[in-house]
Amino acid sequence: MLSDIISFLQKNTIILLLLCWSKEESLYAQTNKVAALSDDFLLSLSKDSLINLEKEARISDLNTTFRIHDILIKKAKTNKDPLVINEAFGIKAKQYLLVNQFQNALIYFDSAALVVKDINLKIFYDTQIDRAIVFQQLHRYGEARSIYLDILKQTENTKDTLHRHISLCNIGVLFEETGDYQNAIRYYKEALIAVESETNNSYICAYLANLSDAYKSNNQPNEALVYIQRAYGIAMSDKDLELKNRIFIAYAHILADLGRFDEAFAKIEEGTKYCEGEYAKRYFNNISIAKAEILYKQKDITATKQVLTECYNRLQNIANKAKITYHLGAIYFDEKNTPQAKKFLTECQQLAEQNNILDYAEKSHRLLFSIFDHENNATKALHHLKSANAIRDTLLNLEKSEQISALQFKFDLEQSEHKLKTTELSAGRNLMLLGGLLALCIITAMFYIINLRNRNYQDVVAKNTLIEAQKQELEDKNDILELQKKQLEESNALLKQFSYAVAHDLKEPMRTISNFSSIIQRRYKALLPEESHEYFDFVISGSKRMTAMLDGLLQYAIVSTKNEEKEEFALHDVLTEVTQSLYKKIEDSHASIVIDKEMPKVNMSRLHAVQLVQNLISNGLKFVEKEPHIEIKSQIIDNHAVISIKDNGIGIDKDSGAKLFNLFHRAHRDTSRFEGTGVGLALCKNIAEKYHGKIWFESEVNQGTTFFVELPLAA
Repeated sequence: MLSDIISFLQKNTIILLLLCWSKEESLYAQTNKVAALSDDFLLSLSKDSLINLEKEARISDLNTTFRIHDILIKKAKTNKDPLVINEAFGIKAKQYLLVNQFQNALIYFDSAALVVKDINLKIFYDTQIDRAIVFQQLHRYGEARSIYLDILKQTENTKDTLHRHISLCNIGVLFEETGDYQNAIRYYKEALIAVESETNNSYICAYLANLSDAYKSNNQPNEALVYIQRAYGIAMSDKDLELKNRIFIAYAHILADLGRFDEAFAKIEEGTKYCEGEYAKRYFNNISIAKAEILYKQKDITATKQVLTECYNRLQNIANKAKITYHLGAIYFDEKNTPQAKKFLTECQQLAEQNNILDYAEKSHRLLFSIFDHENNATKALHHLKSANAIRDTLLNLEKSEQISALQFKFDLEQSEHKLKTTELSAGRNLMLLGGLLALCIITAMFYIINLRNRNYQDVVAKNTLIEAQKQELEDKNDILELQKKQLEESNALLKQFSYAVAHDLKEPMRTISNFSSIIQRRYKALLPEESHEYFDFVISGSKRMTAMLDGLLQYAIVSTKNEEKEEFALHDVLTEVTQSLYKKIEDSHASIVIDKEMPKVNMSRLHAVQLVQNLISNGLKFVEKEPHIEIKSQIIDNHAVISIKDNGIGIDKDSGAKLFNLFHRAHRDTSRFEGTGVGLALCKNIAEKYHGKIWFESEVNQGTTFFVELPLAA
């Protein structure tokens, strides 16, 4: 009887679909899983039937899902319809994306693009965009950008605005991922202009949200707020719950960053109202996690713990659950509730390692190491420390790989722009050459006529020609010098980036040396000779000093490579801020600091101003053998603000003057009396020169030192 029913169903696909999706008695229920169906039977089904079965299989059986995809591709090739073949390849590629098998996804997207390249441009562009997204996931940013630029070129004179604004937006995403927020903002704005002609609210809202994210990442919260407010106004009239959820969460985080917590929580509550019903449950979890993050930012630990616990009891999403268990474990760790901390951190570590969520795996191992180390459980402490360091090495390798990809992307972009400029310059020179040849012909004809009239005129023309040739020769030499200057600047930029990477990567080994030396000294103190303790102190002290030097080098490299946003502000405000941050040192040393009431405004990065002033005041507090007294004055010279910081310290020998601002140079070598790494004054010099200023000093031994700094005056 059952065989007769199956035979009937093989010939009647429509009845099969009805049975497959029936709540009472489905084919899926009879066979218990789609995997039981034969290939011949699957081949007899329609495309829609196979897609429905693929949705069933996707829930529990990945192998069966891929098997159905292969059947779909086989049927499509039999049908010989390029559009159907493209769709079949695309379905399988997207399934590979869901399981993070990007190389396999790329293979099927390549095949999908190939079959429709000359058949249907719109579907071809859709597939090309899918390919570019996979390249982006693989951090092959240059190949992704090439695809988007090709689409932009092809759609420049067509009415296909959809693929145009999507490509513009995705180029912006590439720049945002590589840390170039200015270019990201530029492309997002171009995408917004392109999509506004379509009046497509969903895309407009998404691009406004992207702009807001880019401004937020670029430390411009006020601009981010303007764009998220526009996105919010549009999202309220849109039915897309996922888009609404994203807007509410982004809006709340920006308000929290600006310290407007009451408004942030109001947005969270408003967003929660849209998360009712079974379908919207996952959005409710997302907005609950955002609420916990803002509560933590507000330092309301009790409320944070309550919201996280509620999410923990409700969540199924592995990535979010790993995140929540870590934060709960960290909170209980801070509260010294060791059993609860162990419980959540262990669960986080297991979830993270099983699902390759490396950052939370490393963080949970670190805290578990601290717990077991405090309990003197050396075996478990060492296990977690080794695991954390191993995962950290993997993360550093991934981070370096991503940094290399981003640097390669930026380098290729600069090379592309340089090539374009060179081409334009070459075209201009060719045009000038053609014009010169034409002019030469005219001059020759005129010269022949004039020569008949007046021989003396020939000398004048010859001299003018010689002058023009000399002028052209000078211009050519200037072009060569400009090119050499640019190449030198590029080399310096790459060198600075290299120093940043070296300082960043060397910190972790030094930290490991210090940690293990401390453990050995503490655990095996009784077993080691007495003099070994002094040796371990030298190792630990040297490690800490090396770490401090690397921190200084990293700070120096950041100042050298990163261009901070300029702003106008009063120097008096910065000096007040710095003295407040140094309050403990000032109070402990009984120091007195006198600041002129009238200080000028400057135009530069506020962060750089704080770093410069803090280094100079700290030196005045450090290099002194009596109660410090510091006087800070200012004057305006040649449209520059010149500030002077005078101390009553031990002074600087004249022989050290020429090398004082060199990196790692210390005028006073006695580290037992005067701490320091020799980076502070080099950093000050770097900042001053970054704004076309300078720094110098006047000093007498045992009489004190006065540092002078020239900074850009505000308009």
